[in-house]
Amino acid sequence: MSSLTQANEIATAGPGQLRKFENYRTRYLPGERTLVVYVPGIYERRPDLHFPVLYMQDGQNLFDPTMSFIQGVYWRVGETADRLIAEGAIQPLVIVGIYNTGKRRLREYTPSKDRKLGGGGADRYGRMLTREIKPFVESQFRILSGAANTGIGSALLSGTTGRSIGPAADSMCSVSERASWVENTSGAPSASSATPGFIAQ
Repeated sequence: MSSLTQANEIATAGPGQLRKFENYRTRYLPGERTLVVYVPGIYERRPDLHFPVLYMQDGQNLFDPTMSFIQGVYWRVGETADRLIAEGAIQPLVIVGIYNTGKRRLREYTPSKDRKLGGGGADRYGRMLTREIKPFVESQFRILSGAANTGIGSALLSGTTGRSIGPAADSMCSVSERASWVENTSGAPSASSATPGFIAQ
């Protein structure tokens, strides 16, 4: 198949689909969480193709306005990916949304513990991501291997996980959003984050 024909096939494949894995448990952190996985429209049409993958935190905010933290307000990740793929701006990819666990969100997403607010569990979150979720996703979906085909993305507080994963993230992916868990003038921790770069490349 020529590259032009394949590009046209990808552009006309239609919207992606979501697959949900509920009650996911890990040995690194307590409780259960949900994984929601976006696959591009071309995924089912072309079983011979493998795809890059983007792992995103706060998964309930990505695709479904009924599940988002602020009801009706979500990040429209699926619609954005569909549009950019159809325009040829990005190659088709798989996007994995990892739900946060509500009250434990701050602890799981921050690398150091604050005296008042807590935190400090992001190293365990990183091990869950690199040692359990990534292999699980690769066993369920046709994922391209290697750091060049893997990204981590998030926003605000959850962006701190990219830094805390450290060398594990660097070997796992080529692009990750970085953020700093810093002290502001009031003494409370805040996140200073960059813009995710994986999709835009």
